[in-house]
Amino acid sequence: MSESSISYWKEKQATLHDILGGQLQIANTDILNSHRFLQKAVKAQNKSGVLFAYERSADVGAGIGRVTAGVLQKCFKHVDLYEPVDHLLQEAKRLTDQTKCSYYCSSIAQFISSDAVMYNCVWLQWVLMYADDTQVVALLSACRQKLQKNGVIIVKENYSESNEVEVDAADFSTCRPLARWQKLFERSQCKILLWETVPHWPDRLYKIFAAALVL
Repeated sequence: MSESSISYWKEKQATLHDILGGQLQIANTDILNSHRFLQKAVKAQNKSGVLFAYERSADVGAGIGRVTAGVLQKCFKHVDLYEPVDHLLQEAKRLTDQTKCSYYCSSIAQFISSDAVMYNCVWLQWVLMYADDTQVVALLSACRQKLQKNGVIIVKENYSESNEVEVDAADFSTCRPLARWQKLFERSQCKILLWETVPHWPDRLYKIFAAALVL
């Protein structure tokens, strides 16, 4: 995440309204989809012969802990939340189960260089949009190094229906076409286990996809 993007989020309130850009109607739809997609990814991974373990997960770019509270802490024994904006992380502490979670005020670069804690699941939602292509590949490659055997990396991001990368002048995020995302996954040497576009999404918003990546 660039300094410009971090500065943007430092000016936002630690509320669901601001985190979702005022689009509160997508909150429940997204959490329900995330839970279902995780279960489908786990089922697909279990077919490899090594059972998936719901031990430890990482929520990278956790914001106020929306995904941890709604999905991860309900499934995993422990969740590490990484978020570079301190007041968002403080709200995440309030909204999540502190007996099951650890909290790190950490940038993407710091997460990449952190000690090799091994995870069964790394969750990246609406965070790679703030990284350039080189940073996306570096982060996904780092996630691979931190992934337990039979673990999964879950990516949920906006995608552009044009062939162009679109840039938001307000928060400095980018919206990539699906073909661009697939190339970035290939460059990071991640295999796509499962892929879907998220249904029941408002037409006026960017479409989003969910991808489960494995070693």
